[in-house]
Amino acid sequence: AWLDHVLALVLGASAVQFASKPLIAGALGGWGANPQAYVQTAYALVSQSLGTVFGLALALLALAVLVRDALNEATSKSETDTLSR
Repeated sequence: AWLDHVLALVLGASAVQFASKPLIAGALGGWGANPQAYVQTAYALVSQSLGTVFGLALALLALAVLVRDALNEATSKSETDTLSR
């Protein structure tokens, strides 16, 4: 249950991060006039880094939830004999 809450919290933080990108760009001096200029901005570094951190965190949390559920199901099945079904 707590893992589900952590996943929801990280999803919410990721959504806030996406919604705040215009504010971050404004605070860091903009996102550049063209793709070549974008790569040189501080906003590009922050934006790409935040996206990577949240993406990795979400992937690992989703994997942890999946493993937890699979282990719970396997444990439940192992505690029930075939005659009890």
